[in-house]
Amino acid sequence: MSWRLFVVYGLTLGLLSATAHAQSAAKIEVPSIQTLEKQIRVVEANQDLAANLRENILNYLKDAIERLEIAQEHREKGERLERNLAHVKAMLRNTEIRLEQSPATANPAIVNVTDLNELERMVELREKQLDDSQDGLRKRVGTLEAELALWRTRPEELVNELAEVEDRLIEINDQIVTLPSAGEPRELMQAHQAFLLSRRVRAEDERRALHAEADWFQSVAAADLVQAQRELATRELALKVGELNLLQDELAKRRGNQADQRVQQAEELVAKTTPELKPLAQGNLELAQERHDITDKIQVLEQRHERATNSWMELEKEFERTQSMVRDVGLTDSIGLLLRQQRAKLLNPRSLRSSLLHRNDVVREARMRLFQLDSDRLALLDLDAAVVKRSVELGVPLDQKPIAVNLKSLLSERRNLIKGLDADYSRFFQQLVEMDNLERRLLNLTTKYADYVDERVLWIRTGQAFNQDNLLKASKSLSWLADQPSWNSVGDAAKMNIIRLPFWWAISAVSFVVWLALRPILKKLVHHRGLAASHRECRNLTPTLQTLALTLIIASGWPLLLWFVGWRIDHSASTITFVHAVAAGMLRAALFAFPLEVLRIACLSGGLAEHHFNWPKSTINRWRRNLSWYIPVGLILVGLIALTEGVADEHRLDSIGRLTFLVFAAMTALFCYLTIRRPLKPLDPNEAASEETAIQGATAAATEASLKAAAEADAWSDRFWRFCPRLAVGTGLLLFALGWSGFFYTALQLNWRLQNTTWLLMSLMLVRATVRRWIALEKRRMAVLQDQELQTISEAGFEPGNSGYNQFLLPRWTWPDFRMNLTQIVSQMRRLLDTGLIAFAVAGLWLVWADVTPALNILDRVVLWRTTVEQVELNDETTHISAEATDKHLVFGQTVKRQLPVTAADLGMAMLIMAMAVIAGRNIPGLVEVILHEHLSVDAGVRFAATCLVRYAIFVAGVGFAFAQIRVGWNNVQWLVAAASVGLGFGLQEIFANFVSGIILLFERPMRVGDVVTVGDTTGTVSRIRFRATTIVDGDRKELIVPNKEFITGKLLNWTLSDRVNRFAVKVMVGSNNDPQRIRRLLLEIAALQPTLLQDPAPTASLEELSGGQTFVVRAFLPSLDGRANAINDLYMMIHKRFEAEGIEMPRPSQEVFLRTDVQEAHSASPPAPHQPMTAAAIKKW
Repeated sequence: MSWRLFVVYGLTLGLLSATAHAQSAAKIEVPSIQTLEKQIRVVEANQDLAANLRENILNYLKDAIERLEIAQEHREKGERLERNLAHVKAMLRNTEIRLEQSPATANPAIVNVTDLNELERMVELREKQLDDSQDGLRKRVGTLEAELALWRTRPEELVNELAEVEDRLIEINDQIVTLPSAGEPRELMQAHQAFLLSRRVRAEDERRALHAEADWFQSVAAADLVQAQRELATRELALKVGELNLLQDELAKRRGNQADQRVQQAEELVAKTTPELKPLAQGNLELAQERHDITDKIQVLEQRHERATNSWMELEKEFERTQSMVRDVGLTDSIGLLLRQQRAKLLNPRSLRSSLLHRNDVVREARMRLFQLDSDRLALLDLDAAVVKRSVELGVPLDQKPIAVNLKSLLSERRNLIKGLDADYSRFFQQLVEMDNLERRLLNLTTKYADYVDERVLWIRTGQAFNQDNLLKASKSLSWLADQPSWNSVGDAAKMNIIRLPFWWAISAVSFVVWLALRPILKKLVHHRGLAASHRECRNLTPTLQTLALTLIIASGWPLLLWFVGWRIDHSASTITFVHAVAAGMLRAALFAFPLEVLRIACLSGGLAEHHFNWPKSTINRWRRNLSWYIPVGLILVGLIALTEGVADEHRLDSIGRLTFLVFAAMTALFCYLTIRRPLKPLDPNEAASEETAIQGATAAATEASLKAAAEADAWSDRFWRFCPRLAVGTGLLLFALGWSGFFYTALQLNWRLQNTTWLLMSLMLVRATVRRWIALEKRRMAVLQDQELQTISEAGFEPGNSGYNQFLLPRWTWPDFRMNLTQIVSQMRRLLDTGLIAFAVAGLWLVWADVTPALNILDRVVLWRTTVEQVELNDETTHISAEATDKHLVFGQTVKRQLPVTAADLGMAMLIMAMAVIAGRNIPGLVEVILHEHLSVDAGVRFAATCLVRYAIFVAGVGFAFAQIRVGWNNVQWLVAAASVGLGFGLQEIFANFVSGIILLFERPMRVGDVVTVGDTTGTVSRIRFRATTIVDGDRKELIVPNKEFITGKLLNWTLSDRVNRFAVKVMVGSNNDPQRIRRLLLEIAALQPTLLQDPAPTASLEELSGGQTFVVRAFLPSLDGRANAINDLYMMIHKRFEAEGIEMPRPSQEVFLRTDVQEAHSASPPAPHQPMTAAAIKKW
């Protein structure tokens, strides 16, 4: 310790020579605080100075005053330490004398006080002496312990602080010497000089105080003095606590005696009272009894308060001691053992929270009782009026003086009882509030301590890597497991519990025997119910629920037996550790076996997995085969691990317990590798869709939706089976690696929580499969019901389209739009189910893993890099003394640069934010589209634009928050963004142009998704608008990818931008001998009969041309482009049919044919006979 002080003195002597050039500046007189205050008043009154100059001068003068005040405090501290060091030996002798004369225990004669009020005053005085916030003994002991702790750390800090003060003095002296040449105005220079002089005075006084403090910590007598003072304060604390306990016990005893006397007097008074006044006397007796009860409650509450206070103080001291040891020693193996032991001794926060919740009800009841007592007390303030009122209520005449006197006496006694009861309830209520605050502090401290331990204990190795020495220790521990007396004690504990509770053991034995007898029958029932559920006509969930109940019953036999035996042995009267360790092993084994046994029974032939949940047979066989050996072996190993852990022997746990754990972890990894695999024959989407839509009368839209849903489900299944086997096997190997490398405690804690996670996932899996089964059955039932209704309608001749058909007279499920949405409804129900289960899973996983999540906080101490950020510092006058370590002149709101660390936790949080942004960007836009579709009357284009903008906003926000998490702000990356923008602008200008054009398309919306547009020679429907390009699908289902820039800079024909109504024209030619008016009238009649054509605006027909016949053009409007080709075709067909019926000839176009022949053939006698076939040569010649 002393070498640090020699370094301090050497450093000081070495730096003295560096300040020799400032000796002339040291002769400048330092202005006093009064002088500076006077100068401030003069400057404030001087209106000739400029505003900014006056402000700077005042800042210098005010800061100078603050420095002088701080210097005064340092001066007083140094003088106090020097005085104490000069008289330290005398102070030590006086303290030792007081320590020798101090009594060791409290004097029992202190309770010999006759007056109860005096006794209460003495109790209050002792409590104040103990818990006073200014000079209480508990605070004094804590202060002295903290001062003793400074002897380990303060000398090293003094070296750094003295070096910093010397550097500051050199800097200040240099500034004082160079000040006259600074070129400042005279008034400002004087103020600046006063400020620098005050800084030097503060630094010199601080140096003197640091030297005095260094001398104090170097003195052995000073250390002995503080140690003796701590011992004296501790003894005085114990003495006062003993006196307080004696006084409190005596006070509780006397209050109890008084309460007993009041109850006895009230009982005697009831016996003596006349029948007319007996109800009033009985009421007084009840009040006396209530006061007796509340006195007992106060006494119990005071005892609990004292125990809680002691627990809080001991826990606080233990926490501070643990923190000090971790700081001094580090995270070593011994510290890890200490942390594990402290973690095991901590109170359960759940019990404290339960106590707080229960006390809320008690406080509420006490408050209500106080209101009632206050009302009763007010009613008895005027005793004469109360006598008259009670006499009327009781029907007692007041003219009889004895009765009137007794009534007044009883009411007076009642008033005294109410007054005392009100005081007792007030004290009870006050103690309840104090107890509530104390337990809240205890809960916060316990949680903080537990988080502190959990944050570190999982990162500390419990020992070396597993080696030959561990094997030798494990072989020796086998004899301990086979110790006959230990197992005899287990049997004795079980026998004792059987004798004490024979009824429960008899019920358990009978239930287990019945279960063994009925197990084959239950398996047959499971198979029978499976056959009923697998029938295609099954539309009831009852077989599945019955099979689920039977599965749970069959699987619960052996685990329930283990749990019951372990539970009863653990609650036996035995105090042997081995007995309770065996019970803990049984409980752990039962919890391990039950969920896996449920899964094994579900995989039996004809069980839940095969006939109800439709799992692949290869998966069922694999699970059933591997679970048959994993469950019994794992049950034994888990029981042994829990047994060795429950013994609380680190050597046995690190030997036989660790070896057993390694075997279990390796076996678990092997089981996961053999079991959790992709099904050999995964469900084909087409088969899944045909299975779900194998319903008579299913529409094409439903089939298409089912195919899409099956494809999506198959995609998720593919992701799951690609990830899950690796995760399961990797978890087992991770546990094995942790246990082998020495992190056995960490592996053990993870293992127990993984078992609880198995429980949670198994429960959610059964719930999900059962609910999905119900959804499928409901879909099947409703589809069959639809088919039956439609079949009835068809047989009755009321199919849609016939005359007299009215869809509102039919059931809703027969409407075509409802039938088309059936698959969508089922898909929504499944998504809702998955969402709810995910929410439950997240909540459950948080409850399971909440105890180990604080371990991730250690990542906050892993610094990856440091980054410079700018912060605004506020010059708060109240923080100059403590925060002005650098003694710099800070301007209000000055921006300073600081180096802040970026830790592994920050990087992990940034990666988590990015992952959440990606997930949200893929899913939330779909939710927005559904909301817009269901609740707002917007078209598909608006929905698409909204989803795109939401997706862009989520990605941008995610990137921004992620970079902010690692402290990469705009100031850090703006130069990089600028350079990248310039480079990318030149290299990717077309892509940027298309991207900006895509944004313009979304906002300006010259076209939307679903619009029919013409770009160049291509006409089609807009299907997607992306960052760079837009996809257009033409009539041949070919996709045309058009850069977005073409829509902004080129011509675009949008058929459905503002109005989806479109017009088409049909040309019709008839002979020239037809009446044009008749032809026009027929065309208009034909167009009017077409149901797909709009009648407003009405179709038109006009004669357009007379060459070669009469050419008419029919123009009609369609509500949309959907079915345009079919409408034109139907119109042509109707025109042809009507013209043919009317006998109107539609002329064929005339064509001239020119034949070129040879001259000889032209003059030949005759062509070949028509009935004779002509050869190729003849044809050519002809």
